[in-house]
Amino acid sequence: MSSSPDRAPPAFVVGACAHGLAVVRALSRAGVDVHIVEADRSLPGLRTRYGTKHIVGDVDGPSLVDSLLALRERVAPGVRPVLFLMNDRMVRSVAAAAGRLGAAFALSWERSAHGVASLIDKSGIAARCRAAGLDYPETTIVGSLDELDALAGRIDWPRIVKPAQPLSGFKVRLVSSAAEARRFLESHTKDFPVLIQQWIPGDDSTIHFTALYLERGRPLVRFDGHKLRAAPMGHTTVAESLRNDLVFDCASRFFAGSGLCGPVSLEIKFDPDGRPWVIEPTVGRTDFWIDLCVSNGVNLPLFEYRHQSGQPVPDCRQDDRVVWINASRDRVALFWYALNARRPSRLFSMLRFTYLDWTDRSPYWLALQDFGAQVLEFLLR
Repeated sequence: MSSSPDRAPPAFVVGACAHGLAVVRALSRAGVDVHIVEADRSLPGLRTRYGTKHIVGDVDGPSLVDSLLALRERVAPGVRPVLFLMNDRMVRSVAAAAGRLGAAFALSWERSAHGVASLIDKSGIAARCRAAGLDYPETTIVGSLDELDALAGRIDWPRIVKPAQPLSGFKVRLVSSAAEARRFLESHTKDFPVLIQQWIPGDDSTIHFTALYLERGRPLVRFDGHKLRAAPMGHTTVAESLRNDLVFDCASRFFAGSGLCGPVSLEIKFDPDGRPWVIEPTVGRTDFWIDLCVSNGVNLPLFEYRHQSGQPVPDCRQDDRVVWINASRDRVALFWYALNARRPSRLFSMLRFTYLDWTDRSPYWLALQDFGAQVLEFLLR
């Protein structure tokens, strides 16, 4: 909690990607003093009209911790800012230094940093599912091409290939054979170890997710969503708000008894028989689709901020009005949605985009210029 009860602490948002921009907007519009910490000056998110911007040397490595401590001493001495992280590398760096940061920052999962760190590594998911009595696809970790060759004849294909470490050179790949897996991984040897995982049949629309804010493993607020499209595979690019009690129950069981605090989420895929399978948790941060939650009445960043600063938490009531489109990653997402508008549970919905916002237009215009430059470069090639 803040060390100065008569002064509302600022929020430090690390990362000005589209994810970070959504968190900045959600907090700033509620009157929070936001400070954006970023290393890449070219990101459209730094053009937002909200927040105070601070450029540091790196936000994805261990030096982030020293940068945060120095920045806090300069701009918020005597106050514990509430810290928000945008990707798993940031979470890993902060988890390793949670003891150092705890006196300077309000970190929602400081007390459960060890548990957060253990789930950042995907190799720990299977054990958690077994403890919770949840189905998890058969998974083998391989550390080299030689190990892959030794495994190839002992398992059925197709399979999913995933890096065990966060933010590697790829996110997920579906391969139909051992030979295809080897060809793909020959160009990704730096990403070992990888998970070779059973493929659960079904398209993107069979994937649901629940986002939670936990206190010692107990949900204080929830949001349920439904994936409609992922392009490239593993990256949600069209999603809707859709309550699903079975998915919420799976997420509650997965995190129950874990002692985890702060923001988490869990992805569930339903097989053709309707059986739910755990795909992947997110811990220590919100997910890239956080604006879907905020736009549908569940302002998770604001809930986290007020909970950590000792203020009354907002009323979070999920409604199902808005479809979220990640056009910054998937350039044809809007056109796909226009052609597949009957796939959401509601035929007519409002649309929310990663950058486009009529009250904060500069990030969108810069993102549009970047897109135009990419198209021109493609045409010239």
